Amino acid sequence: MTRDVLAILADAAVVAFRCRGEAWPRAFLGGTPIPDAWMGVVIRADGRRSFIPAGEVPRVGAGDVLAFVRNRALVVPVAVTEAPSADQPPHDVAAQVELLLRCPPREADLAALHEMLLNQPEFTRADLTTEMVRAGATQAVADFVRTRPAADLLAADPREPLLNCLRNALQPFLFRTGFELERLGTIEFRSATYTHQRSVEQAAARRLHELEARGAVERAALAATRRRLDDLGDVLARLRTAADAQSDLRWRELLPMLTPAERGRLLENLWRLTPDQRRAGAIVALTPFEVLWLAPAQPAEPLRKVALPTELGGLRSVTFDETSRTLLIGAATGVWQLAADTGEICAGSPSIRQSCRARVSIRPCSIRKPCSRPVRNWGVGAGRWRRMSRPSRCWYPLPVIRGRCARPAVTPSAACCS
Repeated sequence: MTRDVLAILADAAVVAFRCRGEAWPRAFLGGTPIPDAWMGVVIRADGRRSFIPAGEVPRVGAGDVLAFVRNRALVVPVAVTEAPSADQPPHDVAAQVELLLRCPPREADLAALHEMLLNQPEFTRADLTTEMVRAGATQAVADFVRTRPAADLLAADPREPLLNCLRNALQPFLFRTGFELERLGTIEFRSATYTHQRSVEQAAARRLHELEARGAVERAALAATRRRLDDLGDVLARLRTAADAQSDLRWRELLPMLTPAERGRLLENLWRLTPDQRRAGAIVALTPFEVLWLAPAQPAEPLRKVALPTELGGLRSVTFDETSRTLLIGAATGVWQLAADTGEICAGSPSIRQSCRARVSIRPCSIRKPCSRPVRNWGVGAGRWRRMSRPSRCWYPLPVIRGRCARPAVTPSAACCS
């Protein structure tokens, strides 16, 4: 059962429909004009046709057929979920394209639309989208993606070549139905792989720019250092000549031989040549029975590895003593002392009584003159050891300071050697 003509005209989902001449509504004093958004054609029983624009009243008789279509541009969405681009290797590209179709206000085009598409009384937007996909719109967009690099699709504006491609692919359908592909609405291309590649390339470009800028700064600093060294050369030569002539003079006694300007220049250049920051030479980490020196810039590649004997148990903590340039390695039952620069084992001594060894272990320790203080046993107490002259007995245990010590939130397991 067909709907009322006025209800069909008010339905936004309908783009075209047909009805019998006698079904067109009539007013009391005359016929009903065609609404502003529509236009139509009257196909008479003898085959004659006449175009009816918006605002006119159709003059129909018995046996005549009315065909109507919207006179506005019709938006048809076409989506491609995944298509390979022309890149090598290709990128997966998704596309969303809006096609704007319009039927020209000519009776021949409206008659063609009636003959090809109005097999049923109503033709909706969904039906138009289905017919466009069936005519090859989706395949045309996918073929267009395959002939273009992803950069041209995502970075440039491919609207004009895509429109020409769609017109060529849809030409048979447009000719049969009387529609015209007027233009394209919103077009959008997306590619996760291309976006990731671009982000990587941009990050690499930024990194290269930073390295170039850093290199320029370092070259400028090197040139400034060389200028300062050249400037120091004359002053130091004068000091060396004075020192050779009077060998008993000390450094500070040589400075008055320079002019005030030379002394200022000397001290300024020496101050500028002095490093203004300290950097770690290595990161020291522990395994149960090994000590590893790691490069700060490349921690995945150990610089040195020293295996310690198992007599003091597993390793627990490491502390760097800058004064002696040694590492104090706390183990389960004692302390190892290693040279920070070479990894040589300087000494190792047990510090936990036999009765306590199952309950405690050596945690962070430090060296203080005249004796070491403290070597802490978290949860049991703290102890201290005097340094002996004999290398084999570098540490001598004193009685343990009884009492319970608070356990820290983080137990140190690495140290930095400057």
